[in-house]
Amino acid sequence: MEHVAFGISPVLLLSRLAGLSTCLPSLITNVNIFNCVWQRNKGRRVQTAILIYAVVAGIIDIAFLACHVTWFYTSGTWPSWGVATVVLQLLKRLNSAVVVFLVFLRSTVLVPSLHDLHSYRHAYLVVYLAIGCTSVICHVYSYAQAGWVSSLAYEHMAYRMHRIMDALAVAYYTVPALLTDLSFMAMAKANPQIASRFSVLKPFFNTSVYFGFEMVMTLAVLVPLFLGVTDTLFGSAAYNEAFLLALVCQNSSYSVRAAAPGVTTRSKSTAAGQVTGAPASVTIITIAGKEFVSEIEG
Repeated sequence: MEHVAFGISPVLLLSRLAGLSTCLPSLITNVNIFNCVWQRNKGRRVQTAILIYAVVAGIIDIAFLACHVTWFYTSGTWPSWGVATVVLQLLKRLNSAVVVFLVFLRSTVLVPSLHDLHSYRHAYLVVYLAIGCTSVICHVYSYAQAGWVSSLAYEHMAYRMHRIMDALAVAYYTVPALLTDLSFMAMAKANPQIASRFSVLKPFFNTSVYFGFEMVMTLAVLVPLFLGVTDTLFGSAAYNEAFLLALVCQNSSYSVRAAAPGVTTRSKSTAAGQVTGAPASVTIITIAGKEFVSEIEG
């Protein structure tokens, strides 16, 4: 229960509106992710993980939407808000591990200087899970100590630590995701063959536009998280992050081959001597004699 009227806390009201505003866009993006991967599903482990992620993320989006609508309907006095949101935040953080793993795989594939780090993919994931578990423990502890009343949980020091760890978790996957997007776009500009394929894809998936979406949502999540350390009524980031994760997953799982007819592909594992430095779990796409990554195989 929030114990606050709409007219008393405009910051809290705006935070709830901001959280509500991204529920449907996040759901639509997750549906698109599922459809894209499902249409090209070959049973690879990473593909299966993305499909499961998209389904779970979609359920979380619907639940977030229902929670926000109920909160507004009850004028911020819904007694189950604390329990519901803590459980959903826990599910979101666990589910996000798929996106984090995918981001790292993609970075080690598309950024030549990171090829040698591919073997550290599990260690990278373990570090993220440690950060996420710390955040979740602080979140649950603050609410449990406050009797699951949000306004009381906000005053707990553990809740502020939860916000700090959440900010660290978000930065942990958004920084490499954004840098890899930039590397991918630079690759397209430097290679005329890839650039021509990008021009074909633009009506359906403009990488620059979606990179912009990622940047906006990264700021929309990180800024409230940092502000929320000192003023805990800034609570939109916890819900907006679901949309950020969906965008990062969409951009990371995107494959040129999905909309580029007439290209040929081969697996690195069958031509190891011809693809220097690329991890063995990569499918290489060949366009006019030029090679680049099409998708990451589990």
